[in-house]
Amino acid sequence: MTIHHEGYKSIALATLIFGAINLTMFWIFRAQYPWLCYTVLALTFILLLFIVSFFRIPKRTLTIQDGSIIAP
Repeated sequence: MTIHHEGYKSIALATLIFGAINLTMFWIFRAQYPWLCYTVLALTFILLLFIVSFFRIPKRTLTIQDGSIIAP
């Protein structure tokens, strides 16, 4: 799996934003609401995985058959 070249900037920006959100949450709310910190961490991690999977370039196998139409 490779990442599309346009996605590197978006992935880096999302990582920085989510990292700042998580660091702030753990710094401010860890003692009072640890469940909230871990919930936000899990949600931002899932969202980051979605962003990475959006910009991936999957490996495709091309099967050519008679009478078939191939479109990008």
